[in-house]
Amino acid sequence: MDQQIESAAQIAVHDLKGLAPEEAYALTQTDPGIKDGDVLNLGAGNVAVLVEAWPVMVVGRFKGFHGLIEGGWDTLDGGKYRESAVLARDVAVEVCANRVPPKRLREAVAKFRDANGRSWREKLNACWMSGNYRGINISQAALLQQVRNEFGPQWLARVKNADLD
Repeated sequence: MDQQIESAAQIAVHDLKGLAPEEAYALTQTDPGIKDGDVLNLGAGNVAVLVEAWPVMVVGRFKGFHGLIEGGWDTLDGGKYRESAVLARDVAVEVCANRVPPKRLREAVAKFRDANGRSWREKLNACWMSGNYRGINISQAALLQQVRNEFGPQWLARVKNADLD
């Protein structure tokens, strides 16, 4: 078995923001400074880990990059990439903390808030976690899912009503 990636201190974070997916992927294959287990900040909250020769998404989606089933980081190669995935999530949270959803997405969340009362955050989070938007029209549900995919539960936990109005 390969040596474990032991600590976040050994894991480099590479800033690949602004690169097209094809360029970022090519760089992971040709830059000797990008090593197995390193974190790839692809911009807009999209973050991946290089797993051997394959860039694998931890947060978000990026055209041509690979995916891993939820929980897979704990079992992949005996958990070898667990610390890298944790660091990747931290990078995504930090990036997303400074982002604000565009007006149309804020309006979708405000509409949901107005229709669901005081516990709107818990209800929206339940929709996000289950993927069940029963009772919400499909275009509204798509906008709410986009908020989840781009900004995540961390954004929902800290958003204020004034941020939506």
